[in-house]
Amino acid sequence: MTSIAGTISKLYQCKRQRGLTLIEVLAAGLVISIFLLGLTVAWHVMDYQFLISRLQDRVARVIRQANDFVLYAPYDSLPSDGQQILSGYLFEPFDQQSQSYNHDLPYSFSAAVTLSNAGTIDDTKQIQLILNYVLPEPKGHETKAHQIQMQPVARSRF
Repeated sequence: MTSIAGTISKLYQCKRQRGLTLIEVLAAGLVISIFLLGLTVAWHVMDYQFLISRLQDRVARVIRQANDFVLYAPYDSLPSDGQQILSGYLFEPFDQQSQSYNHDLPYSFSAAVTLSNAGTIDDTKQIQLILNYVLPEPKGHETKAHQIQMQPVARSRF
């Protein structure tokens, strides 16, 4: 009988050692929850960085467009001092409900023009473009204004 009782007690001990306790399961659930929460935050940061990257690429294309205008436009159509050259929106997502584009994140170019030798055949315009635009902040729906001043470009009539 002693050998049967010893075998039964060994069997109970083996069963107790093989299973997981409730605390171990709860601890594993907590670790997985923290991991998933961190993954969600990382996804949000990645999404924001991707949006900023696309918007900065759009800003670079808009700068090239305005710079090309100043470099290649006829002299008489160049802007005067303080004139707004180009304006628009950096981000225009399509809204399914209204079937139209939303206009988000405006930008505008203005020109600082210095005229030398005015009224002569050698008159020259020195044009500096100033880009004002807004980008979204990482948290909430706030935006932050930015300004870029390009290097001056000198254009002469002839």
